[in-house]
Amino acid sequence: MGNIRIVIGKNEELPLKHREKLFILKKAYDSERLPFEPPKIEFYKNLLNLPKLTERDTLQLFVFDNNDELIGFGYSGWNIKYDNFHRAFAQVFIEPPKRRRGYGTQILLKLVNNLPNQINTASFSAKEGSAGEAFLKSFKNESSFAEIINAADLSEFNLEEIKEIVQNEEKRLDKLGYKFVALEGLDYIEKFNEVDYVRMVERIWNDMPREELSFGEDVIPIERYKAMVEHTLKKGDRNFGYAIALKETNEPVGHTRVLYNKFDLDTVEQDDTGVVLEHRGKGFGLALKYKILEQILTEINAKYWFTGNAGSNEHMIRINEKLKHKIVSKIVIYELKREEWELI
Repeated sequence: MGNIRIVIGKNEELPLKHREKLFILKKAYDSERLPFEPPKIEFYKNLLNLPKLTERDTLQLFVFDNNDELIGFGYSGWNIKYDNFHRAFAQVFIEPPKRRRGYGTQILLKLVNNLPNQINTASFSAKEGSAGEAFLKSFKNESSFAEIINAADLSEFNLEEIKEIVQNEEKRLDKLGYKFVALEGLDYIEKFNEVDYVRMVERIWNDMPREELSFGEDVIPIERYKAMVEHTLKKGDRNFGYAIALKETNEPVGHTRVLYNKFDLDTVEQDDTGVVLEHRGKGFGLALKYKILEQILTEINAKYWFTGNAGSNEHMIRINEKLKHKIVSKIVIYELKREEWELI
């Protein structure tokens, strides 16, 4: 084991020189996980100034070497309201020149051993085949979840062809008694009964594959969903999309939303896409994706559109393949139980 100093603290308490290094380390962490170049360093600086979500508590570790240089970090967050109080998500990172000295294990143990007593599961993620996954495999043989990252090159689409497809979908929806409704930021509150919209989101989330994750159902009251959307906007995201609703009652039955961050203009990130159970089997998932693709091609000058789906979500993966998405990466999640980390 190497000789390092691990400090529990807050980002804003760091001296300026360490804070600047932390931004670099955060970007390097994302660079090892993401299929594309991570956002500009300003993205990470902006995160420092964001108010914390009140539903969550966090733990931040700063790692210094003998020369008082910041060389890594540990981070964990967990819910203190609504649901899943038993689990935390966690990150461990050491800059590459300082690896293979036992520092990562020291950080991981410091992190998990300072989690609240009610937490019995800590989840860590890494790109499949990366040094990060090799590190996690030293503690646990099997992952609990695999997320397939697919991406489409937006230059491969013909806007006029997409417009024609969307026009046909709009006519088809109209005959079936449905309609598209544009979404931007928080305007779902005005365009729908807020309770109905958020209940739809909750149902979609709870129907997503969890594979082997020890994850209970999401509880999404209206104030929680509103805070989540507001948080994306404060991060610099344009959060927009479409819903499908019944024409007669304006009840939302499905939606898709994407995120486009002002610090990362090359990529559009797919957020939710889903349709509630009793309205499935009508091709609405693909219709929503074509509709948002039309808007992306019309309004956004990005290069790539990427999305993540559970490896077991074959239906959505097939939809993405129809939209020229190709697999570019796989993110694996490893869960450590308290009884497992106590043996490390």
